[in-house]
Amino acid sequence: MIGSLLSGVGCTAVGLAVIIVTVIAYRKMSGAAPIKVNTKVVGKVVYGVVSSLVLGLGMAMVRRSEMGAYLIAQNELYKIFI
Repeated sequence: MIGSLLSGVGCTAVGLAVIIVTVIAYRKMSGAAPIKVNTKVVGKVVYGVVSSLVLGLGMAMVRRSEMGAYLIAQNELYKIFI
């Protein structure tokens, strides 16, 4: 469990670093001004991260409940035929 968590955190950190470097390089090549960090930008980033985590959690919970209902139904069918 802990090993998986640490590898996930490591992959996330590497991915975040690659995205930041890519955005900086793209804005420098296109001649655009750098992004100014203020509370509005930080709020939008936090909102995006939290909303994507909630969406993923909801999808996982729905899938798990569907699988549980499927297994319960399969078990009930098994009991009927025995």
